[in-house]
Amino acid sequence: DFAEGVYDEGFGTRKSRLAVHTRRLLFVKSNPESPARTGYWVIHDRLIPKDDKPHTYETLFHLSAEMEDITASPSTSTVFTSSPEANIRIQSAQSDDVGVLAGQKDPMRGWQRARSAAAPLPVASFTSSGVGRHDRVYLLMPIPPGTESPAPTLTVTESDGNLSAEIAFDDGEVHRVGFADQVSASTGRFGTMFSDGRAFWIAVRDNNLLGSFVVDGSVIREE
Repeated sequence: DFAEGVYDEGFGTRKSRLAVHTRRLLFVKSNPESPARTGYWVIHDRLIPKDDKPHTYETLFHLSAEMEDITASPSTSTVFTSSPEANIRIQSAQSDDVGVLAGQKDPMRGWQRARSAAAPLPVASFTSSGVGRHDRVYLLMPIPPGTESPAPTLTVTESDGNLSAEIAFDDGEVHRVGFADQVSASTGRFGTMFSDGRAFWIAVRDNNLLGSFVVDGSVIREE
């Protein structure tokens, strides 16, 4: 499943329109033939400022977990939960500053509605800075109860404004997810295969195609 939206109504208490935020989200469903492979989400955030000054961007993910069950790993730009119930692993493809906060008042972050008053809510924070167009890719992977957290390798590449992420699992299966601004034959190239769509997902093992999904296009294999 694929969704895309744009937010340009301003940030902060003054609703300053300093940047335009585009979010693309691809939900890859679990494979019934491989129960160990859960579904996951890939999020691509693109922020385009309206000036040439440096800006700091923070992405927040609200977590349904206790603070003591949440771990932030700065070395891998990852936040994951480890409760007895179902868990989640959130990983940035870039080297972001990561942390966990709750009940913060200045600025107001990490709260949820309760019956009588607001209550603290753990929030995973991913922070980065830069000048000009700013891209971030996140992998959100649920972890079923009683199973260990998978730790796939997540890398991102860019070509002609097109962004793609590669997710390599320990069993040799590799997934490529991409989002295209300028659709061309080079969009989402993966060995002898490429996609000519706006968004795509391709899964391979040993260069054999296992599955694919393309928005407004197709997967093409070169002879």
